[in-house]
Amino acid sequence: MRVEFINNCSRHISLTVEEKNIIISPSHSICVEGLSSTKFSFAIKCKEKSRCHKGNYIISIESSYDCYNSKERPTLVITREQTRIDLNVYFERLLVSSDTLESNLTSYTVPDEIAIKRLFNTNKLLRFLLIDPLEYSTGFVVILIVVGVVLSYIYGWKCAVLYFPISYLLLLTINWFSEKFCNVVFKKVFKLDTDKTQFYSFFENDYIARYYADLGREPFMGEIEVDRLS
Repeated sequence: MRVEFINNCSRHISLTVEEKNIIISPSHSICVEGLSSTKFSFAIKCKEKSRCHKGNYIISIESSYDCYNSKERPTLVITREQTRIDLNVYFERLLVSSDTLESNLTSYTVPDEIAIKRLFNTNKLLRFLLIDPLEYSTGFVVILIVVGVVLSYIYGWKCAVLYFPISYLLLLTINWFSEKFCNVVFKKVFKLDTDKTQFYSFFENDYIARYYADLGREPFMGEIEVDRLS
């Protein structure tokens, strides 16, 4: 049987069917021959991988479908949906519609889960080393700098070489203990997860399936984008 897949969104689509991987450009279509008329399966995702863009994490989800009861020359139209699920986290998935066959969404996966988690941990480390000390301990940083300048003026540049690295390590140590203390308090008292635990939960297949199965769900701050060209 011959099935036509139409890319009706502005992104390149990666289609996996009959163990073949096919890239479909925006506003283009492709026909796949030799599929079963009773049942066939395929998986779709955006070619662009999960990424961090302007401080926001966009998790690209691969959707798997089973199709049944195909009529003559069936056509599948693919659109894209991007939904904000948390303050700086978005889900990106592709949707399939057809008037000529029945389709059933079977599962969700995040193929590049390891890479985006690694990026999250790298950004978190850089923030801890460079941004958090200035953001949460501004007054203390100013005091350390003033003291360092005074000591350097009195005892010379050798004092500055010793003083500022030690002060920076002291500042990181204080911030580390403060973060650990806050994590314990929020987890024990307020029953809230840490940023890392919450971020990792977004990749669980059950979480994704429950999120999209909830017909009454509301996007975070109402932000949802449906990418449909026509």
